Parts: sequence; C-alpha cells; structure tokens
Amino acid sequence: MNLASLSDIELVEALKNTKDSELIEELYRRYSQRVYWWALKFLQSSSEAEEMVQEIFIMLLGDALKNYHPREDAKFSSWLYRCVGNQCLKSLRGRYDVLNKQVIIEDIPKELIAKIDLNDSILLEERAQMLSQALNQLSAMQRACCLKFYWDAMKYEQIAEELGITYDQVRSHLQNALRNLKIAFKETRGRTIL
Repeated sequence: MNLASLSDIELVEALKNTKDSELIEELYRRYSQRVYWWALKFLQSSSEAEEMVQEIFIMLLGDALKNYHPREDAKFSSWLYRCVGNQCLKSLRGRYDVLNKQVIIEDIPKELIAKIDLNDSILLEERAQMLSQALNQLSAMQRACCLKFYWDAMKYEQIAEELGITYDQVRSHLQNALRNLKIAFKETRGRTIL
C-alpha cells in the first residue's frame, strides 16, 4: 500500500483500526515539523517543543484518535493543531503553577535555612515562619528557582529547561533570591516577623 497516496482522513482511520507503526510514521513525516513550529510558538523553547512533538505522536498511538470524529469539511490538521495547543497550554499551566506556588513552613528544607545563615537565637519555628513569608515575597521566578533547586534538588540545567529560561538566568535568580532573603532577615533582626 502506498501510504503517501492516502488522504489524512484515510490514514487516521487506518491507524485507529490497526496501530501500524508505518501509519504513524507517515503522519509523523507529514506533520512533525508543523507540530514543532506550532508548539514552539506556545512554549518558546525548542527543547520543550521537540518533547511536545514526541508527546503528541505518542498520544496518537494511544487513545487520542478515539476522540477524532471528522466532519465532512474538517481537516485532520485543524484537530491536530488544537490537540497541540491544548497540550501546550496544559504544560504552561503547570509552569505557571510552579511560578505562583506559595511556600508553607513545613516545606522549607534545612539546607536553605542554613544557607541564609540565620541568627541562631531565633527559634527554629519562628525562623521557618519568617523564611516562609520572605520566600513568598520573592519574585515568581526567584521563588520558582528556589523551589526547584532546594525542594526538588534539580540541577540548574533541569530548572532552566522546565521554566523555559537559560542556565545563567537560573543562576542569577537563585543568587538574587538568596540575597533578597538575607536582606529580609537583616531587616527583622529585632525579632519582628516580616
């Protein structure tokens, strides 16, 4: 069978019934570049866009095509781009959730408390309370970098990829966050909580 001669609809219907790897390869050949560019518009990161291409075509091999019911005048590409857009938005929402996550006292790693070199006379619970409030006052990106580095023990490269920024930006956000946290604690030496 000459797969190149099949229309998108015929190819998708055949793929729904057989899950043949040659069929998905043909769809990949036709749409991978366009899916990549569409994902790149949303995600602003080539590595994330490449991952999205893989994710989309894995979804097509799974159950995603069960939701595809074309109208007579509809194009497969319109449905596919909508799927890509939805997946990209889901990814961006996850990134947004990380950037806007508020810190609670129980979450604070001891390594971060030690790194800021807090006054030992401040009780640990009060210290954690102060640090929690100070972390929540950082910029969203500084807080996200702190959460990823200290809580999730991620490397700079991983943080950069997940947040869609550069390695140097991660380093800068972490340095600025630590500086801002130290400043916040110098201002509260009189044991006033932020």
